[in-house]
Amino acid sequence: MATTLVMLLTGMAMTVTAMGMVYGIRSAQDQQMASHAAVPAESKAWEGVELVRLYLLDIASQTQGEDRLVALTGNLASNINGLTISVSEPYVKATGLIGFNISSAAGNNGAAGATATLQVFYNVKFASAAGAGVITQSDIIKIGKPLNLTGSITFKGNPNAKISVKGDANLSGSVTGLQYLQASGDIVIGGGIQVDELFANGTLTLNGSASTQKGSALGNITLASGGTQGTLYTNGDISITNGSVGSANALGKITTSTGGTLGTLNAGKTIAISNGTTTEANAVGDVTVTSWPSINRINSKANVTCPSPYWFPQGTIKAQSTSGCPNTTAVVAPTSVTVTLFTPLTAKLEDTAKVDAYDFKDASNYVFEYVNGKRQVTVQNINGMTNGIYYLGNYPQQNGRGYNDFLCKNVDSSNNCTLPAAPDSTTRTLCQGQSTYNGCITYANGTWTVSGKNLAPGALWFKGNLQMSNGEYYNTVVATGNIATSGAHVLYALNYAGYKVVCTNKFLKDSTNDFAGMYPTNFCDTAGAKLISNALGNVGYLDGSFTNGVFSGGAITLGASSVVYGSIVAGDVFLTEGSSTVHGYVTAAAQGATPANAWGGSTLIDLSNLPDTYVPGQIPSGGQSTCTTNCTGSTGTTVAVKWTRYL
Repeated sequence: MATTLVMLLTGMAMTVTAMGMVYGIRSAQDQQMASHAAVPAESKAWEGVELVRLYLLDIASQTQGEDRLVALTGNLASNINGLTISVSEPYVKATGLIGFNISSAAGNNGAAGATATLQVFYNVKFASAAGAGVITQSDIIKIGKPLNLTGSITFKGNPNAKISVKGDANLSGSVTGLQYLQASGDIVIGGGIQVDELFANGTLTLNGSASTQKGSALGNITLASGGTQGTLYTNGDISITNGSVGSANALGKITTSTGGTLGTLNAGKTIAISNGTTTEANAVGDVTVTSWPSINRINSKANVTCPSPYWFPQGTIKAQSTSGCPNTTAVVAPTSVTVTLFTPLTAKLEDTAKVDAYDFKDASNYVFEYVNGKRQVTVQNINGMTNGIYYLGNYPQQNGRGYNDFLCKNVDSSNNCTLPAAPDSTTRTLCQGQSTYNGCITYANGTWTVSGKNLAPGALWFKGNLQMSNGEYYNTVVATGNIATSGAHVLYALNYAGYKVVCTNKFLKDSTNDFAGMYPTNFCDTAGAKLISNALGNVGYLDGSFTNGVFSGGAITLGASSVVYGSIVAGDVFLTEGSSTVHGYVTAAAQGATPANAWGGSTLIDLSNLPDTYVPGQIPSGGQSTCTTNCTGSTGTTVAVKWTRYL
């Protein structure tokens, strides 16, 4: 392996010098160390970054490439003077990450002089067939942490609306149109909430007037609700103190004191009835009747105890023995009794997908980073623009308009564009403010704020937190930190917005000639006049990221009167405030430290009248190559620099 590296590095050295300089400049800006880019030792180290990337790509493209990557350890031999390469973190199949320390020394034969050491993590993604890189989610809402709903949520346009929760689910607000709720922990429902089907790996509790047509739990079921229930199943016990039940089935015991109406009770252990009306009670163990309830039939493989010899069942009592029961032909004991129980329930577990904003950086069209006090934008795959690094800057007012947040090659310390020195036909902006004299994008203390009429269509990627305010936007939005919305905010994901909006500048509202021809080429098939299939375009908002294995961000908060035409993919939790509408699915991956998903606002999940270009249940997988070009075909093996730092 070391011999292969020597030959490969020697052959590649001359071809990657330019790439090394590009990496050096970009990372230097990321680290606010632009002044170091001219140091020869650092320049050579950045050449090494690209050399190693190409070397890893060569290995990954070979037969059993993943096993070859796992075998890489220790120092890798190189005959390039002054360049030392060693594996700092072995390759991990689950994440696709491998770390290296790359050191260089300036001077003759690596002698005394300037030195530089970079720690570099690479992300290896293996080739996938067409359609790969997509996760299909059947649940409209899938969250990886407990859910506390104190507000309201309404489902519209999908008769099979389902929420799955990893943890406890506590619903005390208002729920309309929910067909199925599943939780790996306990479920507690109150108020007048009605859910067609409930399944808890833990316990199930219904309070208030809550009701379900089918409720299942591996733990105990407690009914204190005055509502009418359908069929209940539990591996544990059932306690009924209020309301009515069509059928109750427990592998444990059943205890009921409700004054309501009960259908058939089937218990693997005992049954105790003290009130109400029961059609039939079947138990493997004893059946005990107290007070003066109305019961039609009792069947027990053990003993039946009656409240009085003067208490009569409406039908029959059949048991191995009886105690205190009337002496009548309706009471038959001892006799053989058959009690049929259901097959024990098994736990249902559903994991959420890994979410990492960095997986979608290369697939985004506008990458926003704050570097050396400047708002840096890396433009990728935008028609009419050269890929590369730009800065948001302003020009003086002229020609009866302002020039704010234009894409410049250089800006001064006051964010005034210096290159080009004056706006011309090639100078573009991605911002339409409330007027041409207003900008759209600001940055302070780790948070980006976007407020205006709209931005140029495309996938946006922000390093840091993001606050989206007033305006109507036609973008897919990704952030490494948290995302929050406020004001009268509307967002259309690219696939929801459709071809005419994204690719021909025909906005639904507030079109501008400033964006003419600025369409994302990795989403637009102009020859076929259609969108290119790209799962990233189904996403409205996605956030949260890993740095050196540590997760940060991941909370998406919809506030005020926000409307999102696209799916929500939160790396940690989904939170609601105010009145919000989501025309899509919701995923909250529970990778951060926030304890629970708190829904205190009014939320509408509306899946009616969706466009053909938008598939809400399909979201991009961070574990596969994400479409950047040639999006209708297969994706090849790729190796990308995940992150770097100086040691």
